[in-house]
Amino acid sequence: MGRRNHLIQSYQQARELLNLRKSQGRDYAKLSHNVYLEPRADNCIAVKYHDTDIVVYHPDGKIELHCGGWFTVTTKQNISAFSPFTVWQEKKVWYVNRGPDFDPGTTVLFKDGMILMVVVAAFFQNLLPA
Repeated sequence: MGRRNHLIQSYQQARELLNLRKSQGRDYAKLSHNVYLEPRADNCIAVKYHDTDIVVYHPDGKIELHCGGWFTVTTKQNISAFSPFTVWQEKKVWYVNRGPDFDPGTTVLFKDGMILMVVVAAFFQNLLPA
């Protein structure tokens, strides 16, 4: 598992990129092949991969992660690239970790539609079973 650059890590970064594109006459930003940053209802911003909103940034700091049932390498790569989290797999089970360092204290099981916030590692340790 190598390090990965997290290209968008916050609602603020996503909003700034959309505002820049809006000033250029577009209401979306192309991030990668088949990956777009688009506005959503309630002032949310989504990273859309094909037809699935794989990352949804909320103004209050919450971040939703979705795979839409597509447990693929490229879905994991795109969630990892366009969120502050890294999604990785071991024995066909997906996990989420804060950032690229794979600290076991900050790893949780991936669930489609999970809502996370970027917080200190101690918070994640409280989520893990004893």
